[in-house]
Amino acid sequence: MALKAATHLLLGVCGCAGVTGALYALSGGMSPPPATAAPASGSTAIISPVDFVVQHVCNSAGDFLNCAGALHPQTTAETARYRKHDLPASTGYQIGDCTLNADGSMPCQFSYAPFGRFTAANGDGGDLYVTDPDGTTRVKETQDGGKMGMLQHFTGPECGADGWVSFTDHPPTGSWASMVARLNDTPTAICPERLNQAFTRWRLENIQWTFYERALPQTVTLPTIVSEHYGAATIAGAKSMERFFYAKGAGRVRWSAWAKAAPAGSQLSARCPPVAYDVAPDDNGWSLSDCRTWTAIEPAAPGWAAAMYGWPPPEGPEERR
Repeated sequence: MALKAATHLLLGVCGCAGVTGALYALSGGMSPPPATAAPASGSTAIISPVDFVVQHVCNSAGDFLNCAGALHPQTTAETARYRKHDLPASTGYQIGDCTLNADGSMPCQFSYAPFGRFTAANGDGGDLYVTDPDGTTRVKETQDGGKMGMLQHFTGPECGADGWVSFTDHPPTGSWASMVARLNDTPTAICPERLNQAFTRWRLENIQWTFYERALPQTVTLPTIVSEHYGAATIAGAKSMERFFYAKGAGRVRWSAWAKAAPAGSQLSARCPPVAYDVAPDDNGWSLSDCRTWTAIEPAAPGWAAAMYGWPPPEGPEERR
């Protein structure tokens, strides 16, 4: 894969390329309270999507890995203290920050060097998450190098569809919850004439992650939502799949793309270290084709806020209909 290739594959849609949790550093001598652990296997719990999608910052001195006090979800408007780069540490190839908007939506913005304002020609873009009244969190809009310069809308409940579902607010532990989501992607918010089907499943498990601060590793175990989106109504019928990992307090920390009957992607060993649950879904010829792991924590530029990035870009009235 070219290092500036798309971060998203719109699987089952167009076939194109394209948390109040906390982190506790083992070296800091602090132990996570019971509330940070995933439920026992076979159970479900009501969770706050913001705890898992959005990265958190310390209210007092210290970073989010070594916080002596409470943390809060990083808002899009506030001055950032850190940014999440992908691997290899320290700076990787891409920055992937997930923040909280005033309206409750959650943009996960990704940018490439020179890491300034949103520039579509660089492959910059993002995914805009929303949580519906029924507790379903989904991707409402996306933009990536697969459709350069195009903001794509995933058809959701406003059109009688499900949208790009990520998870619900009661993910199970020890098993999968699943559905066949109905959706399409369109260049405007106008409802499409037809919908596609995408088998989708998710679960909540304790997963071990290694974060790097200026290339120094710290290993922590965090409750993590794993979400899979397949390019067909069944796993057996799909030829492609995307998997996302949302770690409590850290936000979206990993994305991987898998393809059936295709060669494995190149240069993945440094960017995609082994992680629990990031394996082939079955023995029918799946290979890892692409991946991002946003666990390299680096200081933000002085005065920088996610709002300065400028994504999603403003749309005209004809695009919002």
